[in-house]
Parts: sequence; structure tokens; C-alpha cells
Amino acid sequence: MIRPLARSIGMIGLAAMTANCVMFANAALAQQAAPQSHSEGRLLIHALHSANYRLGQLGTALVNAPAEFATVWQNASQASASTDGIVTLTYWLIVMLIGCGLEWYYWTYAASSMRVIDETLIQSAAQAFRLALRRFVLLAAGLILFTVSISGSLTFFEWPAGYENAVFTSLLLILSLRVTWLLADTVLAPGRGRFRLIDVEPRCAALWVATVVAVGMLLAISTIVGPVLEQAQAPDAAEALHILTASLGAILVLAAVLRHQYVIATGDETEHRKPPKFPVELLLPLMIAAVFGLWLVAGSLASTLLASVFIVSIIQWHLRRVIFFFWSERDFTRSPGGVTLHEDVSAIASRLAPSVALSVARYGVCVVGIAAALLAVGVPISEVENSQNAVTRFVVHLFGVTGLALVTHVAWVAVRVPIDQRIRELGPSDTHGRPNPNARLMTLLPMLRMAAGVVFGLMLVLSALWTFGVDVTPLLAGAGVFGLALGFGAQALVRDIISGIFYLAEDVFRVGEYIESGNNTKGTVERITLRTVALRHQNGPLHFVPYGSLGSVRNNSRDWSIDKFNIPLPVYVDSETVRKIIKKVGESMMEDPEISKLMLEPLKAKLYRIDPGVKIFRCKFRSAPGNQFEIRTEAYRRIEQSLKDAGIPFAAGTQVLINEATGLPQLAAPQRTAIATQSAPSEPQAPPMQQPQAQLS
Repeated sequence: MIRPLARSIGMIGLAAMTANCVMFANAALAQQAAPQSHSEGRLLIHALHSANYRLGQLGTALVNAPAEFATVWQNASQASASTDGIVTLTYWLIVMLIGCGLEWYYWTYAASSMRVIDETLIQSAAQAFRLALRRFVLLAAGLILFTVSISGSLTFFEWPAGYENAVFTSLLLILSLRVTWLLADTVLAPGRGRFRLIDVEPRCAALWVATVVAVGMLLAISTIVGPVLEQAQAPDAAEALHILTASLGAILVLAAVLRHQYVIATGDETEHRKPPKFPVELLLPLMIAAVFGLWLVAGSLASTLLASVFIVSIIQWHLRRVIFFFWSERDFTRSPGGVTLHEDVSAIASRLAPSVALSVARYGVCVVGIAAALLAVGVPISEVENSQNAVTRFVVHLFGVTGLALVTHVAWVAVRVPIDQRIRELGPSDTHGRPNPNARLMTLLPMLRMAAGVVFGLMLVLSALWTFGVDVTPLLAGAGVFGLALGFGAQALVRDIISGIFYLAEDVFRVGEYIESGNNTKGTVERITLRTVALRHQNGPLHFVPYGSLGSVRNNSRDWSIDKFNIPLPVYVDSETVRKIIKKVGESMMEDPEISKLMLEPLKAKLYRIDPGVKIFRCKFRSAPGNQFEIRTEAYRRIEQSLKDAGIPFAAGTQVLINEATGLPQLAAPQRTAIATQSAPSEPQAPPMQQPQAQLS
């Protein structure tokens, strides 16, 4: 549905533009006697007069062109039928036979290499690019041999006077046609999808090759044959030739664009594509119509500038896909006419070489576009630097700034891409999980990337100002004074930043570690900024602590952690038996694959002290930081079960009284005392387990 709508809008817009041109031209002719008071009005009237004059010249040329073409054709027929014409034609055929013969002789040896290239089984994109380049070199070598042989043969003949232009014109047309075909065939490779250098629809490759060759041939005819007609005293015929070639070129390009859009719209992937918010398919036909219309009303200068802008914009729009196509993973097992991309563009952009190549290519396209604009304006490239024109000098400075921007961007890409790739390899950091050995990298790499971006940006701004002739010394001096004033006025800020630099340089804490600061703030390091550190408390609140207020930092997530807890048992139990039972529990925990990887030393126990009626056994183990809490819970569970199996109870929470008269024990009122469990003071879990203590009296 978009394609008929685009055609309708294009036809309506073209008709409206033509009507407006006629209306404005008539209005300008009617207002010749009434000068405008504003400069904009005078410029508009002047532009309308120029457009009217240009269209009048084109109309006159089209009217007078048939007669001049007839005259030129008659003169050419008479010249070719003369003796000099026959001699020139004979020499020309001999020269062509020499060139074609030498090239044929070259291909008797080079054809085998071409067959090897065509039959090679391609397994990677790099191999495909190398083979396509070798194929291009073989074809270019044959074309160079043809050109050199023709050029050398021309010097052996004495050409009749007045016929040299016709000979050189025909040879230039042949060479232009062959060079255009060679470049288009190498880049688009119709029927040889594995050698294709641009990601284009396989069904449209042959169409675009034919379009490029035809448009290149029309441009060559307009550029080469036009001056010959002017020398033959046929200026209207030359102008008519320009009109004919420009019209045919615009029609061919427009037809190719519409055909390409139709093929894409009817493809299989259309069902899964998201409809665009703006009909992008309409832009290319409008651009072509705008360039052709501007050429009609304003001449080649304005149309060349507009075409340069459009071409540079289109290339920049598709350059990312074109460049990344070289590094994409393609399916070379399919038919030669098709190419399947197995790698997403975002995945290719994460590599360094494609990103740098894209930056250089964008800069090169901009430079070529600016150079084409300068040539269109008529400014000699050799005299641009010494020109006194303000606009020209601004363009020169703009070249320098774009060069600085390229160097800065390449340096930024060289720093950013490896950092992003390394962060992606480390994976997402879980700030509430256990710290891993990569926590330091996850802490420092984002800050390094941000610092590099700030430094590169400041250097680019200062260098750009210096390139445009702005003295940056006062700016640097002013920045120094401002920094000094900032240091005096914001001592706390400077203290926080400097303290943070030393905290990070000395590796005091990392993202994901549990720390306690000197101001009684504790929590897991969730993120680190330029001035503060964010600590997530175990109860949920997030504390933002400036580095200058941290003070002494206690890191509970480094290297290892020792956990100790007490087991109260009756006083009559055998200490050695209890020690062996707990030792076996520790050995069984070390044999458990899920628990052993969290423990660094097995669970051990010893008699700690004897209280009235109670023996206190101290248990100890060493584990990775943050794992001691779940290991202690598991140890409690296993010790309880092992003591129960051995018939050993925990100490009762009652007092036992002995009656002196009868000598029999008697239960007294219960008295409970807490035996403190010794553990890390940084424990973010539930309070330690309490056990009753029995006293015997």
C-alpha cells in the first residue's frame, strides 16, 4: 500500500512544484517594475529570474537541437566517407585489435586463476573478501593491459588532422564503460553472493549493476561528447544532450529505486518487520526528483551541491551496515546468489576493528563530499589553504576539526570498546550476591571509561578552538584560577574526591563487598560514583556516604572468614567423645559437594570451659567471606542430629537440688542463662542462637 501512495504523493508533489515555479516566475515578471525593499525579496526575485532564464535556455536548446544534430551528423558522415575518415577508421580498428588481442593473450594465462577463485570453497567472510580482491586485481590487470596497449598503439600512427578528438572520445567512452562495470561488478557481484562486498538484496544485485553502468555511461557521454559538440559549433545540441542524459539518468535511478523497494516489500522478511513511523521509501524518489528539478532551474552547480549532500547522507545512513558486512558471519553453504547474516549488527559493533573502520570510513566520506562541493563551486584544491576568502578558510579549518574529531573518536573507540567487551565478558554484577575476583574490574572499568570520555572531550574542544584561531591560553589560565577558587570554596568536595581516589587506588573495597565505615554505616557496596559510595544495608535502606566521611573501613568480604559458636552440653558427657562426633560432622560436610566448595577448613571443636552443671564446647570453621552464616546453620542441624543419635542431650535449663535428709535430687524452679555465640560482628543475619545453661547445686 505504501508504494502506490508514494507514487501518488510524488506525482502530486512534482505537479505542485511545477505549478509553483510557473506561478512564481509569472509573479516575478509582473513585479519587475516594483523593486523590493528587503534583501530577501530581491534575492528571491533574482533567483526566479535566473530560473526563468535557465528554463528559457533549455527550451531554446531543445528547439534548435534537431537542426544542429542533423548538421553534425551530416558533417560526420561526410568526414567518415572521405579518405582521411577511412584511414582514421582503419587505424582505430587496428588499435582496438591490438588492445583486444593482448588482453585475450593475458586471459589465456589468467583464466585458470579466475576459475580457481570461482571454485574455491569459502568458509569465512575474511576469505571471501580476499578472494573478491584477487578477482578484482585480475580483472583490473586485464583492463590496464588493454589501456596501455591502446595508448602505446596510438603513437605509432599518424592520425589525420581533425580526427583526433573523435578517436580519443570513443576510446574514453569505452574505458569509462569498462571501469564502471568493473567496479560495480566487484562490489555487487550479481550471481556470486559469496563475493559480494555490500549487503544488498541478491535479487536486486544485477539490477543495480546495470543501473550503475548505464548511469555512468550517460554521465561519460554528457561529460566527453558535450564539449566535442560545442567545438563543432553546436552548443544547443550539446545542451540538449545534457538534458537527455540527465533525464534518462534520473529515470533509470528512480526506476531502480522503485524496483528495489518493491522487491524488499514483497520479500519473506516483510511479515516480521515493524512498520516505520515515517514512509522512508518516499525519501529517495523525492531526493532524485529534487536534484533533477534543481538542475533544470538552477544548473549543474546547485544540483551538484545538493546531490553531494544527498549522496553523503545516504552513504552515512547505510555505512554502518556496509562496513560491518565485512566482519559478519555469513552462510556460504547456500546458493551463490544468497547471503545470510548470522550475527547481529550490535554484536559486530562490540569489536574494535569494525568500530575503528566505521569511524575512518565516515570521515573519508565527509572529506570526499566536501572536496566534491569545493570542486563544484570552482575552488581549486591546491589554492584552498592560501585563499583569503572567509568561507574557504572556514572550510579549511573545518577539515582540521574533522581530522581532530576522527583521531579523538578513534582513540575513544579504542578505549571504550575493549572496556565494554571486558565488562560484557565479566557478566552482570549481582550487588547482593557474593563478591567474586572480578569485582575490582567491575568497580574500576566504568570509572576509567567515564574519565577517558571526559579527557577526550576536553582535549577535542580545546584543540578545535585552537584550530579556529582562538587563543586557549586565557581559557587554561582561567580554568586554573577557577580550580583554585573551587578548591578553597569547596574543601569538602575536594576532600571527598581525593579520598575516593586513594580508596580505589588502595583497593579498600569493591562493588558487591560488605563493609563497615568509621561512622557506623555498614552495608553492601552497590555502586561507586565520583564523590560517594552507595551502601545497601541488610534491612534495605541505601546509604550514600561521601568518601571523606568513611574514615576507617572494615571489609568483611576479603579472603576468608572464621566463624565460632558454642555448644552447651551436660557436665557428665565425655569430652573426647563429643570432640570426635563434631569432627565427623565436619568431615561429612567437607565431603558434601555443595558445602565443601564454600568451606576452606573443616569444622572442629574443643572443650572451651566448664560452668556449674554445663560443659561449653567451642566449634570453629573457616570459609569464604559471606558464606559462614549458611554453613553455621547446616553445622547446627548436623550436630543436633549426631548428638541425638549418640544419645547426648543438650544441657537442661533447670537447677538440681539435693535433699540432705533423704539424699534424693529435687527439681527447682528453672533458671535460664544465655551462652553467647561468638561470631563476626558484621553479621547481617538473625541474632545468634541461644542455648539454656543448667546449674547443679
